[in-house]
Amino acid sequence: MNNSTLTENRIMYIVGANIKQQLDTVIPNVINYEEALNLINNYDKTHHIEFKIGQGLSKWQLSSLLLIAKNHEYGTKIFPYNYMTNPQICNKTVHKLKLKNTMISLPKKIDEDNYKSALFIDDECAEMSDHMTGCHIQGMVLIEAARQMINAVSDQYYVKNGINFFILNELNAKFHQYIFPLDVELNYSVINIKHGLNGNFTAEAQVVFLQNNNIGATVFFKFQAMDSKIMGDYEKVLAKKSFSINHSKSILGNVG
Repeated sequence: MNNSTLTENRIMYIVGANIKQQLDTVIPNVINYEEALNLINNYDKTHHIEFKIGQGLSKWQLSSLLLIAKNHEYGTKIFPYNYMTNPQICNKTVHKLKLKNTMISLPKKIDEDNYKSALFIDDECAEMSDHMTGCHIQGMVLIEAARQMINAVSDQYYVKNGINFFILNELNAKFHQYIFPLDVELNYSVINIKHGLNGNFTAEAQVVFLQNNNIGATVFFKFQAMDSKIMGDYEKVLAKKSFSINHSKSILGNVG
């Protein structure tokens, strides 16, 4: 990163290393974590640069940048704080063991049927670490983020009595336009919900991805929330039955 780049670009977008490789020849004011550290550490009031968080950073890189900016002499000037750059990220609500596979911030309640979250993709996550194509965020990544939104909202606001076994019945995704590795907001809306016994419920919901005030994608879900112990036991019964049928067919196929 040279001094001419500093003077030509007032806003610098910080993204993951893998994403930067995809954007390197397209967007001149995109930098990775190490480049951001260097610029921030050598920043003075004559630079007139603002830094914005894009996609692809690990959660510890994100936390580190925010902490550095907070303690910097020109922190609030070079690194404006807002909802998108100050997330609470929790892997438990999206049922992920590895933090790098968590794609969203903790959902915030707008009203009884609407919630919002921010997209925060680590480019070392399971869906992106193997292969990336082009400058946009791939559709399957957005679908996984939408699924995590369903889990997080349900876990945080609807689940009772330890019911946390989610059964996906239907999924329909529509991609309206490319979504790029910048700020992305997820809006979750409950379309219909039916409460059953012991806290069980079935629901229809959609997740809308917004970027620059435009809809990039819409993902519709029908799903159920059931008691984990009951459904876990039922699933085992079905698994044993399926293997038994498969085993019988194999034996019959070898006869003669």
